[in-house]
Amino acid sequence: GSKTKTDDIDHLRSFVKSLGCAVAVLPDAKGSISEQDPQFIGCYWGPISSPHVAEITDSSDLVIMVGPLLNDYTTVGWNAVLPEEKVLSICPHHVQFGETYYAGLEMRDILKSLASQHIDSNDSSLQLFNRYHNSVTKLNEICGNTSPLSMLSIRDILEGALTPTTTLLAETGDSWFLANSLRLPQGCRFHMQMQYGSIGWSVGATLGVCAYEGRHRQIISLIGDGSFQTCAQEISTIIRNNFKATIILLNNDGYSIERQIHDGPYNEIQMWNYTEFVLSIANGNRNVFVVKATINGELVDALHQSSLFEGLSFIECEIPRDECTENLLEWGSKVAEANSRR
Repeated sequence: GSKTKTDDIDHLRSFVKSLGCAVAVLPDAKGSISEQDPQFIGCYWGPISSPHVAEITDSSDLVIMVGPLLNDYTTVGWNAVLPEEKVLSICPHHVQFGETYYAGLEMRDILKSLASQHIDSNDSSLQLFNRYHNSVTKLNEICGNTSPLSMLSIRDILEGALTPTTTLLAETGDSWFLANSLRLPQGCRFHMQMQYGSIGWSVGATLGVCAYEGRHRQIISLIGDGSFQTCAQEISTIIRNNFKATIILLNNDGYSIERQIHDGPYNEIQMWNYTEFVLSIANGNRNVFVVKATINGELVDALHQSSLFEGLSFIECEIPRDECTENLLEWGSKVAEANSRR
C-alpha cells in the first residue's frame, strides 16, 4: 500500500522474495514494486483489478497487506474489503490480524526483521496465477495507425513509450485507470494522488517533479481536460524554466469520472482550444512543442518527437465524449452506489 515508505521497500522486496508468493499492489502504490519482478501479478482493486488478480487474492488463505490505505476510492466504494480473518495488516505503527490489534510495532522494524528470517517459500498462488494468465494481444496489432484514438489504443501506445528512466504521473479521473493498466519497466517511477481525489493535482506535481528530477528522467503526465482547466497556469512556470516534460491531455469534453458517479450539468465545461492556449502562454518561447492527435499514428509520432525535444511537449489527444476505460465504468457505478447509501 501507499503507506509503505521508500526506505522500507528494500526490506519488503527481500521479504516477498523469501515468501515466493504472488505479489500485487493497491492502486495508489503502483510503482513501489518492480512490475518486471517474476512475482508481480498486477493491481488489486476489487472488481476492477488487473486480470486474474482479484480471483487469486480473494481465494487465498492468507493475504499480507503492507502499508494499506483503504478508503472508498481504493476499495471501489468499499466493495473490495477482504474478510478480516484472513488479512494480516502491517501498518506504519501497528499490526492487525483479524480482530487482534498490536500497537507500538513499527513497520520498518517488522520488515527489517522479516527480511532477515528464513521463511519456507510457498509459490502456489503464483503458480495458479501463471496458469490463468494469458498474454494480452497488443491493440496496435489489431488497429492501424489511421484508426481513431481510444483509451485502449492510448494505453497500448503509451506503454511502448515508457522506459526505465520514465517518471509517470496520473491525474485524478480516468487517467488513474489508464495508468494502472500499464506495465511499468524496471526503474520507471509512478505518482498518483488518490486519498483526496483532488483534480488538477498533476499539473503542479509535474512542475515539482521537473524541478526535483531535472533533465535526468523522461517525465510524462496523463491529465484530463477538466482537471487541466483547474490548474493550467502552472505550465507557465514549466515553460519559463525550460523544464523538459510531456503532458498528454485526454480531451473527451468534460468530467468523465464525475459523469460515471453522478451525471449532471455541473460536469459540463467550456471547451478550450488547448493547443492554442499553451502557445499563448509560451508567448513566442520556442522551447514548446504542441500537437493535437486524433488517430493512433499521430500519437505515436508525437511521443517520438517529444522524447527528443528539450522542453515542454504538450500532446492533446482528442477522443469521443463518451470514451472511457472499462474500469472507470465499473468503479463509477460502485462508488455512486456507496455514496448514495443512507
